[in-house]
Amino acid sequence: MTKGTTGKFINQKCQKLVTNAVLEAERLENFDYNRIKINLMSLLSDGGMHTKIHFYGSRVIGLAHKESDLDIYIEYGDNFYSDKNVERDRQVLEMIARIFENKTYQTWQITAKILTASVPILQVIYKPSNIKCDISVSNGLGVANSLMMAHIFNLQPEAKKFYQFMKIFLKRYKKYFEGYLLKLLVIFFLQNEKAFPSIKMIQENLSITLINGWPTVEINTTRNISYYGLNEMKNYKSYIPKFFEFYSKFQYNKYVMSIYDGKQLERFKYEYQDEINEHILCIFGPINRKHNIGKYPSRKDVEYFVKLSQSLEGEFNKKYDFDS
Repeated sequence: MTKGTTGKFINQKCQKLVTNAVLEAERLENFDYNRIKINLMSLLSDGGMHTKIHFYGSRVIGLAHKESDLDIYIEYGDNFYSDKNVERDRQVLEMIARIFENKTYQTWQITAKILTASVPILQVIYKPSNIKCDISVSNGLGVANSLMMAHIFNLQPEAKKFYQFMKIFLKRYKKYFEGYLLKLLVIFFLQNEKAFPSIKMIQENLSITLINGWPTVEINTTRNISYYGLNEMKNYKSYIPKFFEFYSKFQYNKYVMSIYDGKQLERFKYEYQDEINEHILCIFGPINRKHNIGKYPSRKDVEYFVKLSQSLEGEFNKKYDFDS
C-alpha cells in the first residue's frame, strides 16, 4: 500500500469497514447458539454420553467474522478442571465421531479428525446453520481464556473497533498477523497504554481455581475501567500510530510479552525458557503462561512485521486526521 492510499484508506474507508465488522461480530456473538447446544446434548445423550456443552473463541469474545469457526468444548465426565490427558481426549472424540457418523443423524457432518495434535479436535459442520465448528474435550481452559478476553474487550468498546481496524488494515499486506496472535498483540499494546488491566489485576481478590495447573477465576463483570484505575479510550484511531511505534521499537531480543503481568519481562529470566528458544517474538497468553503464541510465525514473518511497523510508524505520523 502506498503512502497516498494508506491515508485514503484511513480517512475515507476504515470507518465504514470497521463499523460493519463490529456489527457483524455483535450479530455473531448474539446468535442463538442454544439451539446448537440442545441438539448436540440430545444427540450425544442418545448415544449414551451425558455431557455439558460450552462455547468459546472469537464468537464468544465478540470479535468474530462470518467465516469464524464456532469453538465447542464438550465436558464429559466432569473434566472441566482436569489436567490435559491427550490419550483420553482421543478416545472421547472417537466416541463422539461414531455417534456423528451414525446415518440416523443428519445435523452434523465431520470434515476432519485431528487426533494427533497436542489438543485433539474434531472439525465438523452444524448443517442447519452451516456453521463450521471445532470440537475439543480436553478441559475448560479455553472457555476460561475466552471469558477473560471477553471481559477485557468489553471494558473498552473502542478497543473492539481498534482490533477490527488492525485486522482489516494488516490484511491488505501480503504477510500479516491475524487471529489469536493479533488479539494478544492488541491486548498487550493496550495494557502498556494503560487502557487494559493485567490478568493479575483482574484476578485480584477473587477465588482461584486451577485448570490444568493454571489459575482461573469467576470474573467479576461489575468491575469497570474506572475500578482498575485505567484510561478510557475515546477514539480508537488515535492509537493507530502508537501501535506501530510500539512494535517497531520493542526490544524483542531482550524481553518477552506477558499478558498475565501486563508488561514486558526479561527474556533470559522468564520462567519457561523451553518456550522461548530462538523465537524472536515471545508473547504469552492470559492464563497459560507457558504457551508462546509468538512461536508460530516464521522468523521471516516476524521480521517483516517489525519492518512494516517501522515504515508505518513514520507514515502514520505524517498528520492523518485521527481525531475525527
